[in-house]
Amino acid sequence: MLHVALIEDNQDDLDAFTKAFSSFCEGENVKYELAIFRNGSDFLSGFTSQFDLIFFDIELGDHNGIDLAKEVRAKDDKVAIVFLTNMAQFAIRGYEVDALDYILKPFSIKIYETKMKRIISTAIKNRKANIKIIFNNGKVIINSQDIIYIDVYKHYLAYHTTKEVVEVRSSMSEAEKTLKDLPFVRANNCYLVNMNYIKGVNKFDLLLTNGETLQISRNRRKELLDQLARFLGGSL
Repeated sequence: MLHVALIEDNQDDLDAFTKAFSSFCEGENVKYELAIFRNGSDFLSGFTSQFDLIFFDIELGDHNGIDLAKEVRAKDDKVAIVFLTNMAQFAIRGYEVDALDYILKPFSIKIYETKMKRIISTAIKNRKANIKIIFNNGKVIINSQDIIYIDVYKHYLAYHTTKEVVEVRSSMSEAEKTLKDLPFVRANNCYLVNMNYIKGVNKFDLLLTNGETLQISRNRRKELLDQLARFLGGSL
């Protein structure tokens, strides 16, 4: 599920965008939740880094969209940001906040769909969640983007992250439940892998970007390849 926010104060533009966005996601089989804010103040008051993708109107009544995005970037350096504007020269300032793209008003369906494929694909690949893991009577919070893969040994799981390996007494089914709707795939009964770190597949070897190779079981290979194809295509 992709969590999306739209900050737009013009009713006609809001209606046009939500109609086009809904139609595009339905056609691409993208599941999403869209939160709509009519001004910057309402958006900022409840912002807690819960979104995967944010669309900002640059010219809002109570805020400048660029300045609003800067406040978001101070809290979340990963969320995909896209600007909506009727003046392309304003969108150039999006580089100040590492914006993914901009969409010109009024919306051209052809241009909109071309841009939206890249936007949605990137947002899905960057999708994240902070998960809490209890171990040794304490807690550790791990961002799902930092997990390379998880393996299981008896009643323990090892979370192999970009920084360390965290071991916890748990089950693979619990890990799958926690990471549901995030880009993880089972390679076999022992491995749950973040598809962002898959470099390639060689027969029954899964090649990871950190140099490791994991084994793919025969009965999971087709499903893994199907999920990986959908992920790379931006529809997972």
